[in-house]
Amino acid sequence: MNRWNERNPSATLREYADLVQDEDFEAQPLLSYQSRTDDRVVVTTLHQAKGLEFEVVFIADAVEGVFPDLRPGDSYLGVRHLLPHLPTGTAEYRLFRLQEERRLAYTAMTRARSAVVWTATATGDVIGNGVPSRFLSLVAGPDSAVQAVTLDTADRLPVTANEAEAWLRRKGADPTLPEPERRAALTLLTGGPDWNMRPIDDFAGMRDRGPDTGVIPPPIRLSPSQGEAYAQCPRRYALERRLHIGDSSSLYASFGTMVHAILEHVERIAWDQHGRASTDTEALERLDEVFDPADFGGEPFARSWHNRAVDTISRVYEWDMLRHEPVALEEDVSMEIDGVRWRGIVDRIDRLDAGLRIVDYKTSTTPARQEDAATSLQLGFYFLATREHERLSRLGQPVAGEFWYPSKSLKTKFVRRAFDPSLADDVEAEIRRITAGIVAEEFPPTPGSACESCSVRLVCPEFPEGTETFV
Repeated sequence: MNRWNERNPSATLREYADLVQDEDFEAQPLLSYQSRTDDRVVVTTLHQAKGLEFEVVFIADAVEGVFPDLRPGDSYLGVRHLLPHLPTGTAEYRLFRLQEERRLAYTAMTRARSAVVWTATATGDVIGNGVPSRFLSLVAGPDSAVQAVTLDTADRLPVTANEAEAWLRRKGADPTLPEPERRAALTLLTGGPDWNMRPIDDFAGMRDRGPDTGVIPPPIRLSPSQGEAYAQCPRRYALERRLHIGDSSSLYASFGTMVHAILEHVERIAWDQHGRASTDTEALERLDEVFDPADFGGEPFARSWHNRAVDTISRVYEWDMLRHEPVALEEDVSMEIDGVRWRGIVDRIDRLDAGLRIVDYKTSTTPARQEDAATSLQLGFYFLATREHERLSRLGQPVAGEFWYPSKSLKTKFVRRAFDPSLADDVEAEIRRITAGIVAEEFPPTPGSACESCSVRLVCPEFPEGTETFV
């Protein structure tokens, strides 16, 4: 109906209904008039050729699924369900479609004054799998159609560059062929690039081999998040973090970044200008200033994320977690481990009576287990780097490291997980192990339950779908 309206802007629904009843779509020629004396080739559809006449007509790509095309081609509430004269059953409608396609074939053939040429190819469009159209038997006779369908393709000449490559490779590797013929095939293969074929030393279907220069260019710089990723699966670390496969950002990451930035902004202004902690009102006002619905998929999804941000920020102030004066907000800390610089950013460092407390905000609703937090590489690195930090070490020594989970809703307490300072030396030993593995570019896979949802599984050699990949 849309095409009918485009071509006939002044037409009415009644005229369209009459057209449907008559089954006479596009009966008028849609091609502009051209003088018969012009020497030209007209490329058109079968429908558009109605009413025209040509010296020779070529009907191309006459394969099953293309011509005739017996697919329903409509929705569950299509024309055949609305018009009483059209069959509604699938089998009956296919027969109706076949009759329509036969009439269309007849119309196309009668456009020619001298000759009609039908073509069908086994390559190209995947529709129909290259089976010649049943209409060929009506045009050329049963014997010709059967011969076309059952033709042995082993000796068929190639028609594409890929077919030519495979054809020449088969000849070159066939010991039953005469030596001159095999040599000729290999000679043509050596000039493959001139014919859009791959070089002769490439295997058909194999991807180009990657460089042997290593995955990580110098100088090597690492972070706690990289270290944790390597510890979970070195193979995934190499593919995701270093080759940037499947490492696209998510809405959850954008949400976490936004909440971190809001808390840093309002806390810094409150302590620098007013000598006090920020308030929930200030933080929520800042949220309204920076929140962009486009960053969270637009409405109505953005509204859900905004509500989640309100809840997360409100819980931080509900439990008065920001009452201690921070000595650092979003502090850049680093340390050198076996010649490799590790760097991270601490969300918050508070000064307590006993010393410094390191805080990392987590906007996930699934807190880490306490035993995992106690040995956290991230908190452990922050603990070690703070001890060596020139300015922070003068303010005191770190005595605590905590993950805060304001997005997790509990009625009785604020959810936090603490690092065990007595395990700082163990964390340092783990950091050294990870550093040595990354420097040596040792990236073995660690198969496990996490593989089911791994973002790089399709290119991981540990699984059949990624066997062509290597790191």
